[in-house]
Amino acid sequence: MRNGEHRYRRYSHAVRDLARPALFENRLTFRLLDVDWSLPDRQLSFGTMGFFDGLDVNEALAHETAHEFLTRGPAGEVRIARPSWRRLAFRSLVGDPFDLTRHPVMGAIGTLTIRGGESPSVVLHARDGLRVAAGGSMIHLLPAGIFQPSSVHPESVANDFSVWRNTQREYAEEVLGHDEYDGTGEPVDYDRPPFAGMDAALTDGRLRAHCLGVTLDALTLAGDILTVVVLAPELHDELFADAVDQNTEGTVPAHRIPFEQNTIDRLTASGRLSPGAAAALRLAWQHRDALLG
Repeated sequence: MRNGEHRYRRYSHAVRDLARPALFENRLTFRLLDVDWSLPDRQLSFGTMGFFDGLDVNEALAHETAHEFLTRGPAGEVRIARPSWRRLAFRSLVGDPFDLTRHPVMGAIGTLTIRGGESPSVVLHARDGLRVAAGGSMIHLLPAGIFQPSSVHPESVANDFSVWRNTQREYAEEVLGHDEYDGTGEPVDYDRPPFAGMDAALTDGRLRAHCLGVTLDALTLAGDILTVVVLAPELHDELFADAVDQNTEGTVPAHRIPFEQNTIDRLTASGRLSPGAAAALRLAWQHRDALLG
């Protein structure tokens, strides 16, 4: 209820008034419309949408489920009742989660960054629930960000419609601490550092980029385009010599963790890995020979 007589018409309106996070803007984003890995040159199809269009569905689904199935015990402990579709009216309206015409799916791009070499390692991201609108208090991929243009300029909408360009900007923001490409500035000059160096490394093979697939969060139905970037050790150390230990969305651990089975199992058992991070780590480990060879 918004007041004694009226309800909020959109979930994002309630978040704005009652629990607004630090990063909360209804920016233009690219909407994932179709996935077909059999096509040679158009495996992912996109339209456009607003950020709040996704939030109104994704977070409302999670809130509905929590409202219906989380309870408190006598000692204040959290209890989870057995879920039932009959009590999830909004989720029933969404219908088939894999029918991307029934609910807006933002093409969020999450990248597992692997420092290659004889002892490969990764760094993950602890997201701050007070700063972000989704995925708060979880350990996620670094970098990760919504697939969206860097500016409202028509030139940017065209130039930035690229999974690779989006990943590059997220490296600049989340790893190197550049100002957020929040849609208000001029189009990005990709011929300047650090973008030019990344492009050169991609061309000569010191950097390799792969797509693992697309996942849907079982709770929120939020989508992740999962990618892996493998860097030669000396290139990684050069590109990220000035990496920050925190950014606008949370903290970045100062040390790298080994990319190996025991570490992945331990992180999974912690219960803090985001679904996207868990899937990326498992899939990357499954295909490690192809990725690291």
